[in-house]
Amino acid sequence: MYQQSLLKRKAKRSMRRNDFFLLDVYSAPTIDIINDYLRVKGGPAYYASLALYMVGAKYKVYLSIPANAELVSKYLDPLSMDPVNIDGYTFLFNIATRDDRRELRLLNTIRRYSLLTFGEYALISPLQLEISSYELLKIITSHVLSVVDLQGFTRIRLSDGKIVNNAILVPVITNILRTTDNVIIKLSVEDIDYDSLIIDTITNIIHEYSVPLVLTMGKYGSMIIKDNECTHIAPPTVSNKSIGAGDILSTLILYGIYKGLALREAVARAVAATACILLSLEESKVLFGRCKKAFTEGYSKVRKQHFLCNKCCLGYFPIPPR
Repeated sequence: MYQQSLLKRKAKRSMRRNDFFLLDVYSAPTIDIINDYLRVKGGPAYYASLALYMVGAKYKVYLSIPANAELVSKYLDPLSMDPVNIDGYTFLFNIATRDDRRELRLLNTIRRYSLLTFGEYALISPLQLEISSYELLKIITSHVLSVVDLQGFTRIRLSDGKIVNNAILVPVITNILRTTDNVIIKLSVEDIDYDSLIIDTITNIIHEYSVPLVLTMGKYGSMIIKDNECTHIAPPTVSNKSIGAGDILSTLILYGIYKGLALREAVARAVAATACILLSLEESKVLFGRCKKAFTEGYSKVRKQHFLCNKCCLGYFPIPPR
């Protein structure tokens, strides 16, 4: 269970100061072309704003990595978000979906700029090297609590622009963060190549690191691994469209902890609300507060929860046997 009195005291002071959940998102915005015909406005800042909008939160999301103002205003539908208008770049991706897997190609590159801090919580969700490992601690120490999504640290771009996933740097990043007490690591099975080295990497994280790890597994739900506890939480419903799910989930975990929840309950509520939001997107029913009930009742409404010893976790991974 993730309980830290210092963080809770900071969060309570934050809530007394204002009623708004203030979130910095460290990731470039994106323009996604899916299956060669569908252009989607997106990126972690968009999905963070969408998640909070759908659960009826009072919030402010800041795009804390510089981005091209014209592209942001043209392609990024920010709901209630005010992007920072600083000269920069936006990612353009071509995405092909095949058999529950995504093939990702990067069609442009970005320059590096100094990162900014406005909010009290942070979603650190790089897409492809916008953030270096040495910048992480500076961001984290400036916030009450951060979720670090390892997606952008596991992606390698080939000469033809194709993005492949390789979690070889996961132990390095995790080792950097293990000295902090205000961070949660998020890793998706989509960011793991299924070879023995990567499975050993996950095993080492489970057994050796004290930093909380949330592993997302698509339709199988999420795994929380912390110290000697491992909890598997499966969603009440499943959506076929998962783009943005990780950023929605990470945002709602932060929001739940901001509201005073322990990690396990925050993840359970986030899992239920994420399923609701993805289904709402499929049905084109994006309304303020539409998934508030799913988030509020999420702890009791998730389909199943398994509380395990950490060494039992690997049996629940949707990973083919060696």
